[in-house]
Amino acid sequence: MTTIAVPSNLEREVLSMIVPASSKYEETEPQCPTRQSALMLLSRCAQSIEDPSTLMDEAAILAATTLDAKIVLATDLTGTPGQLLRRISKCSSPGIRHESLYREITDDSPTGSIAGFALHTGHPIVVADLARETRFTDGPLVESGAASGIVCPAFYQEKKFGA
Repeated sequence: MTTIAVPSNLEREVLSMIVPASSKYEETEPQCPTRQSALMLLSRCAQSIEDPSTLMDEAAILAATTLDAKIVLATDLTGTPGQLLRRISKCSSPGIRHESLYREITDDSPTGSIAGFALHTGHPIVVADLARETRFTDGPLVESGAASGIVCPAFYQEKKFGA
């Protein structure tokens, strides 16, 4: 099943990565301020950023920051069929902007990267141990220090966009 993401669907996809579905206990508690802050920031980004690639970077960094993840991978399809633009960045200290570690144009083979795999399956991917993963090999992500990950393919403006 393929879903075309409008900004509200994109927000839900990112927020579902940040805050899992609430339990019955949590339903009695007020909404998590982190979720509210993330939604507010993502809404501002979506209104002020026209370039989908930049919006994807900001959404990925927002999700990683909220999850206290140190490494972010943002990948989007290039104008050339079968190619991905991959960007890996890292945050060394809380409150510090993510610094770029890696940028490459590569093929979108489902065995060549976690993002390529997610884009070909069309579903979010959760990987507990990147070094032992057998469905694909993602050397640059492992070399950057990532041990596990969550990848969510995004559909934007009626087309596959990235992960």
